[in-house]
Amino acid sequence: MATDKLPGDTSPLERLTPAEFRAEVVRKGWTFVAIGRRWDMSANWLQKVAGNAQRPRYWDDAIRGLPDRAKGE
Repeated sequence: MATDKLPGDTSPLERLTPAEFRAEVVRKGWTFVAIGRRWDMSANWLQKVAGNAQRPRYWDDAIRGLPDRAKGE
């Protein structure tokens, strides 16, 4: 992975802690079961990912990018 910054790049967001990851899921109105159905993976696997503080950043990005079901999106 390249470490050079391009013009307009922003610093990466801080990695979510396991508690923050779970809180973001709930805040957006999702459950691991619903996400698993949407992404075609098991809720059990998603819970393991959530509990891993060293998970790849793309998981945090994916959770942050979920539509907000609590607002009906």
